[in-house]
Amino acid sequence: MLRHMIPLNFTKKNIAGLAFFFIGLCTNPASSASSIQLIWDANPEPDLMGYNVYMGTSQGSYHTTKITGPNPSYVFQNLPQGITYYFAVTAFDQTKNESLPSEEVSIKIPDTISPTMPGNLTLNSASNIQVAFSWTASTDNVGVTGYDVTRNNVVIGQPGTNAFVDKTTSPGMTYHYTVKARDADGNVSASSAPLQVTTAKGIAQLEVFVSGSGSVVSTPNGINCPRRSCLASYPQQSVVTLTPQPEKGWTFSGWSGSCTGTATCSLTFTNNRTVNANFTKVTKARSVKDSRNIGRQRRTR
Repeated sequence: MLRHMIPLNFTKKNIAGLAFFFIGLCTNPASSASSIQLIWDANPEPDLMGYNVYMGTSQGSYHTTKITGPNPSYVFQNLPQGITYYFAVTAFDQTKNESLPSEEVSIKIPDTISPTMPGNLTLNSASNIQVAFSWTASTDNVGVTGYDVTRNNVVIGQPGTNAFVDKTTSPGMTYHYTVKARDADGNVSASSAPLQVTTAKGIAQLEVFVSGSGSVVSTPNGINCPRRSCLASYPQQSVVTLTPQPEKGWTFSGWSGSCTGTATCSLTFTNNRTVNANFTKVTKARSVKDSRNIGRQRRTR
């Protein structure tokens, strides 16, 4: 950017200084350009020829100079939105003597243009615990500052780049994602087309220990345990029913661990489970009649 230093003293004549008293701004919401009208106090010098109007985008530094006639007004047109502009004015006479500069004024043209809609939401990876996806970056007349990522109509993240990893998912669930772009002035784009993702079901293990003589079987299949212990895996959220089967001369005395009671046991798998099945041997008590017969037999002998 060319820095234009306005002269502060002159060899012949010092024309009276200037002061802005009005700035007009006209923005067009349908486009990314606007107009700024500058009006200032007229210089009273009889040999006034015109004015130099200086404009820049940083304080005290001007890259554009417009030479006007004696009318104390100028309109800058087709200026991009979202930028702060700085202005100063000097007057000059017929012999090109230039006045001291006016006090600098500034104005920011509001940005009314929304970023373009994010496109092509693409699934990069998905597991039972996270989902990663990306999209085509949005564009903006000034610049995109970030994105709003929505899952099932709730904003869950605001990344600064065109990619996101959702680390709050659950196994076996279906999610709908959309993305909007934002700029520095709060303009928001339209929502992207949705991305639907179903996460994988996690795997949980069931270990069954058998105490005594008996077995445990499961529905659905997986556990068939006539031995001391058995191990099987099931998708998370699945329901498994365990049934005890005592051997002849034994009875099922109850569960311990993740199951309780003495009936069949149904488990919903959200994590690994351990179950103990306890079988007890049945003991038969002798009857009174049998005891008498045994006594008679002994006396007969």
